[in-house]
Amino acid sequence: MNSTNGVVRKPRSNIRFFAVLLLGIQIAAAQQIPRGERSTAPVQFRIPAQPMDSALKEFASQSKLQLIYVTDDIVAGTVAREVSGLYLPETALAQLLASSCLSYKFVNTHTVAIAPCR
Repeated sequence: MNSTNGVVRKPRSNIRFFAVLLLGIQIAAAQQIPRGERSTAPVQFRIPAQPMDSALKEFASQSKLQLIYVTDDIVAGTVAREVSGLYLPETALAQLLASSCLSYKFVNTHTVAIAPCR
């Protein structure tokens, strides 16, 4: 145990403190990614109009992005628009979600959260 000015500190509590601090810094950094750091390479998309849940899975596969969403947030019967052609992933996702009452937000460079419009 370390003793300074009558205060006793346990080494493990210091390790936990720094681990939590590091995690907090990483989360804060991930939430502040500028638009310029997102994928700027166009991708060839071939996603036919289909149920939104299936279209989102297809989008994730073709764009190589991870999508986070609650399946209950997708209204039954919601159909995604067709996305076919060479697009930036963000542009393709916006087209896919158009008129669906769903919105998106980049969490980091490879992860996108999908949520109902507010």
